[in-house]
Amino acid sequence: MTLIKWSHLIDSTCYISGESVKIVTFKLDDKLLEKIDRMAQREGISRSEVIREAIINYLNGNLKRGKRNSIRVKYVVLT
Repeated sequence: MTLIKWSHLIDSTCYISGESVKIVTFKLDDKLLEKIDRMAQREGISRSEVIREAIINYLNGNLKRGKRNSIRVKYVVLT
């Protein structure tokens, strides 16, 4: 995951690495927000980055509504 630096804010437009992005506000229940915050802390990224990555993955078809992708492991080698 790429860490992104916010450079400055002008008229509700932020700039991330020179690219303009808009601020969007929406509502979440407490449980979902807590999950997002735990993931952000675990990954060492911002809450916004967790939400941004989730939206990108959903729009790219990596996540389907009501379904979670899983990874199957055939075998594990312990050394």
